[in-house]
Amino acid sequence: MVIFTVFSNENKKEEYFGNIKTLPFTLDAFLLMMIGIIPDYFADLTEVIAKNIKTTYSNLQKQKDFSEKELNEITGLKFSNLLVKESLNEFRRILHLLRKSNKLTPEIKETISLELNDLTVIIEYIQNNSERLDNLKEYVSSKIDLEQNRIFKILTIITTCFSLPMLIAGIYGMNFNYMPFLDWCYGYLYVIGLLMIGFIVPLIWFKLKKWLR
Repeated sequence: MVIFTVFSNENKKEEYFGNIKTLPFTLDAFLLMMIGIIPDYFADLTEVIAKNIKTTYSNLQKQKDFSEKELNEITGLKFSNLLVKESLNEFRRILHLLRKSNKLTPEIKETISLELNDLTVIIEYIQNNSERLDNLKEYVSSKIDLEQNRIFKILTIITTCFSLPMLIAGIYGMNFNYMPFLDWCYGYLYVIGLLMIGFIVPLIWFKLKKWLR
């Protein structure tokens, strides 16, 4: 889960609160302050997520081995980005309702219209973050799949190389009275040679197929 490092623009805060101090504390003044400050927090949260995405991507580029840990980290970023998006949409809905009110002054309605335009830009940035996270998750998933395929290749090679020697050993391990080469003085060496050939030939075949690198 991503922990937001929320930071606010101190200059803007001082500007908004400075304007409020020069005005009588009324509902209109309070609305102007909230309408000015809240979008800045959404912008800050979006910027924090974007920085975390860039940091995560940079770290993943340096890694060779991937696991579910990286996928969980990306999922946490996606969830955080979704929370910001949902909160921002709810705030936009409130602003649209306020703009339809007949009790607000034209100045406040104009301010709301300007902030709605700014929020549209933030939403586009949030969507960009979502697309980046989707691409990043796909990248990690593909790396994990490639690693798993490599492991399965190795297991297939090992299984195939040992299958023929095990078959030969199993045949000569049968308790029959009459077995080929059973009484031959070189029978033991002969079987050892068969076991080695049964192991080496599949290795050569996999090498020619470029499964071994």
